[in-house]
Amino acid sequence: MNASTAKRQSGIELLRIIAMLFVLVLHADYLALGYPKQAIIKADPLSVVPSVLLESMAVVSVNVFVMISGWFGLRPSWKGAFKLLYQSLFLSLLVLLGAFVYTQITGEQILTESNVIDSLKDYWFLWTYLILYAISPLLNSFVEHSGKRKLLHFLIIFYALQFICEFFVGSRYFSNGYSVLSFMGLYLLARYLKLYASESIGQANKNLFLLIYLFYVLISTFFIIASAFLLPEKSIFSFCIEKSVAYSNPFIVCGAVFLLLSFVGRRLENRVINLVAESCFAVYLLNTNAILFPFYYGTVRSWYKVYSGVEFLLLTWSLVVLFFLGAVLADRLRIFTWRKLSSWIYRDRRGLGTGGDRSVEEQQ
Repeated sequence: MNASTAKRQSGIELLRIIAMLFVLVLHADYLALGYPKQAIIKADPLSVVPSVLLESMAVVSVNVFVMISGWFGLRPSWKGAFKLLYQSLFLSLLVLLGAFVYTQITGEQILTESNVIDSLKDYWFLWTYLILYAISPLLNSFVEHSGKRKLLHFLIIFYALQFICEFFVGSRYFSNGYSVLSFMGLYLLARYLKLYASESIGQANKNLFLLIYLFYVLISTFFIIASAFLLPEKSIFSFCIEKSVAYSNPFIVCGAVFLLLSFVGRRLENRVINLVAESCFAVYLLNTNAILFPFYYGTVRSWYKVYSGVEFLLLTWSLVVLFFLGAVLADRLRIFTWRKLSSWIYRDRRGLGTGGDRSVEEQQ
């Protein structure tokens, strides 16, 4: 989080962009249109293949983001945490200002519905990640002192327990992967791969990792469609479809691992990719904003009722790309104000003799 744009690895930054596009796909697929129904799958299996295929491909996105943090290792600071909160608050206020100007919402509506507080509360990933960010020094210390063998044993036990709890006991313990506990497991798994397997990973064929990830996508799609013909309706929903999008699903974790490994170590340097990736988190913040989110999935739903087949897919993908680009452009204003604010804070600290001789870029 503290690396400058110039020091970013463009291969990983490209993966961030892809993963964020996947998040937009998730919100335009099952979340907007609903889970595929057993009756429809049985009547016309081919009609649901695009939806199931895209969901299986995109559902690794959240795990990928957390594992990127684990691969590089987090070094938390007050400035880093404040930067995340500032970005969230700034973009929420920007959306609210736009809504006020273009829709003329009243002051009462600002205080009651679709307001900044609602937006900030809806950012589940932000708050979960901030907790991970805060406790990462403890995780780093654990990795440092445990060694390869103990860390591997811990990961085996952790993921065995997560699998048992999620599939056979109850999802309240790991919350289908929407929990700090699951984020901790992903973080430690990525640290293990970086510290103890990076040499082997670097020598391996990156395209092979990508093929394994694509194989997971195909197997997941086939399993969901085939289960509609083999299992009763209650079982297919609770055990197959619902768990097929749980971030704690071991197949999804493995898919995220292989997608990450397919980009790690790729020699790519591109300033445009780095600049776009710098604003990836803004895409999530704007997409799940309390005002914009209903517009986003509502638009997809309305198109689904009117268009079909290729037309619907083209329109939806256009929305995904345009929303992504619009969020990146909007975030440039946040970056500009943040740099001004951080420069002012730095000058103030330097005047008090606490800033040293380091540049603002180095402190960031």
